[in-house]
Amino acid sequence: MAKLVPYLDTEKPVGERLSPQMQQEIEEVAPSGLTNGAVTTAKLAEKAVTTGKLADGAVTTEKIATDGVEAVNLAPGAVTTAKLDDDAVTADKAGTGVVTAHDKDGNAITLDVVPITAADWGALPSKNPNVMYAVI
Repeated sequence: MAKLVPYLDTEKPVGERLSPQMQQEIEEVAPSGLTNGAVTTAKLAEKAVTTGKLADGAVTTEKIATDGVEAVNLAPGAVTTAKLDDDAVTADKAGTGVVTAHDKDGNAITLDVVPITAADWGALPSKNPNVMYAVI
């Protein structure tokens, strides 16, 4: 018959109550270390990986779903002119109040609006045909 020997000292603080022999036995039958790759997706509870558990740089472009970034995820001022593709912001996307200009055939043109006094307008040596002068 096996000899049963208590290996628990309740007088010691938590984490120090087991004798070295008992700690060694537990390590042998139930090791606490995990091998690389031991934790799989199936072993993770829903919402088990929180923001605090993610390493810096762990979420990469490849891991962000298509359409995964929404307006609420963008910091104020995060979308700058340099980050916009050419022709990304159109009059249709900009909405009401955006002035567009076109020639007599409907082709888009560049048109600047320049508020100017009558005296300054009269003093211009030449008028730019792509500028609308708003004489005030």
